[in-house]
Amino acid sequence: MYGSDMMGFYTAALRNALDNPTTSDNIRFMYTKCITNFPGDFIHRILLYEDGTTEYHRIMKGSTELANVRKGKAVVILQSLEFNKETVHDIDGFIEINVASAINKLRNLSYD
Repeated sequence: MYGSDMMGFYTAALRNALDNPTTSDNIRFMYTKCITNFPGDFIHRILLYEDGTTEYHRIMKGSTELANVRKGKAVVILQSLEFNKETVHDIDGFIEINVASAINKLRNLSYD
């Protein structure tokens, strides 16, 4: 698949993912893990698989590895750098706002 066929395929997978409560759990987990005492060289991200499932994955900056893809082809649908726990004043609020924003952005993408 190439071009618009590929985009249509992942748009359908994204719609399936948004109907699955595990997706919001994975996004929440990603934002929870990216707040740390020692921000470093990691990128936290959510992978979308062909079947509409999602998975949290952490990778070092600069790595060319997509992931330990065990279920098939995957694309990165969200990613975040790390944040210093000392500079985030309301951690729960930070997580909830970012989860809601991410889901909203993914919903908009699923209809494009």
